[in-house]
Amino acid sequence: MNIEGSVALVTGGNRGIGLAFVDELLARGATKVYAAARDRGTVPDRDRVVAVELDVTDHARVQALAEELPDVDLLVNNAGIGLGSAALDPNAVAAAREELEANYFGPLVMSRAFAPVLKANGGGVIVNMLSMLSFLTADHLATYAASKAAAWSLSNALRLELAGQGTAVVGVHAGFVDTDLVSALDISKIPAAGVAVAALDAVESGVSEVLVDEPSRRAKAALSRDQELVFPNSVSSIQETAERPTKIAFIVDNPADPDAFESGYGDLLALASKLPGVQRIEASRVWPKEDGSPTPAYRLVDLYFTGYDAASEAVATPEAAEFFPRVFELATGGVRIAFADVEES
Repeated sequence: MNIEGSVALVTGGNRGIGLAFVDELLARGATKVYAAARDRGTVPDRDRVVAVELDVTDHARVQALAEELPDVDLLVNNAGIGLGSAALDPNAVAAAREELEANYFGPLVMSRAFAPVLKANGGGVIVNMLSMLSFLTADHLATYAASKAAAWSLSNALRLELAGQGTAVVGVHAGFVDTDLVSALDISKIPAAGVAVAALDAVESGVSEVLVDEPSRRAKAALSRDQELVFPNSVSSIQETAERPTKIAFIVDNPADPDAFESGYGDLLALASKLPGVQRIEASRVWPKEDGSPTPAYRLVDLYFTGYDAASEAVATPEAAEFFPRVFELATGGVRIAFADVEES
């Protein structure tokens, strides 16, 4: 979607990330930006910005606003709250209900109300402001994280349901952003403007999910091993699982010049043996087919380590910086690389 010439609605558009969205939309040439807030008087005065009154937990008002704004083709569901409650806090149930109303039901009701508007205007885009806590949790943020996890699932469902009418859905995940919500925390934070830039880059390039910062990228990458890496005290994260050997498997496809590959193959294995922590190397060549047709692979090389952490550390070393480029240089037919747990039979 091209933001220049678009008409956007940003919930929670009076401050923080919401105001950053408003400013970035204006910078990219949006014709008009509706900035929604519970008190429209708190929306800063900007050219091409129209302040509208909205509480996303007031479902009747949401529906009325959709009827008042028939020209919207970009919806940014940004409004949300965080109450900082653990699951066993005395007020946890009340906090969870309040956060779910704003952080989950808010985007749900907004998306339902504005889906017909977006369809009438060619499809458009919905941007849902999520969090790295969509992927993980912390004891003091349990109810907030649950609301963001629900909103992440909602975003994925909306993307499927709205594809038929040409509406894209972009989920935006970020760690700690420099806003009022975390102003009291003495931690590293990313600027709100950076979140808006990354999100709107995705809108214009057709990307469906944005992991704005490194904490979000690490959290998403750890999902397949969350009980081991994210929640180390969980029952399924027993020591023997953590210590399971890991191998890095290289499946080398048929090279364009087999002779050139073979001439450098010995040096490649020598470089592999220098990787810190490597326990052993298994190298093999795929048998040629009797009919002379191409084989599904050319060579297999497995590098064994004591565990995932050792393998991960090895690939971030200077020795790896010398080894991997040589792999790609020789494997002119392509190479597939995978980290794998070694399962004992």
